[in-house]
Amino acid sequence: MKTVQRTAAGPDWAEADIGDWIRAVFRRCPELAGFSVFDLSAWKSDADSSSRDTYPFAIQIELSRPLSSAECDQICELISMEMDDFISSQPDAWDLLRGRAFVRTLH
Repeated sequence: MKTVQRTAAGPDWAEADIGDWIRAVFRRCPELAGFSVFDLSAWKSDADSSSRDTYPFAIQIELSRPLSSAECDQICELISMEMDDFISSQPDAWDLLRGRAFVRTLH
């Protein structure tokens, strides 16, 4: 397996990494047709602040078929955990994720 070395950082790399991340989420959740990321930081109070930066968000999912409430919760939890990990490893990604909708493409 070849390792890609980055010679520059910035929005182009972040967009490419987000694309890879989104494709991985859709591969892990075949029933997922799309999801939206909502920024909740406007509702975060000073009392909620911690010593580290946090990115409060909500996710709305669209499914290709009806699922149980528990299955929907699992998908939301998976996306939330994956998104937390991704943003932790690439903080610039938050600005590119928030307020966007991601939809599965079919070929």
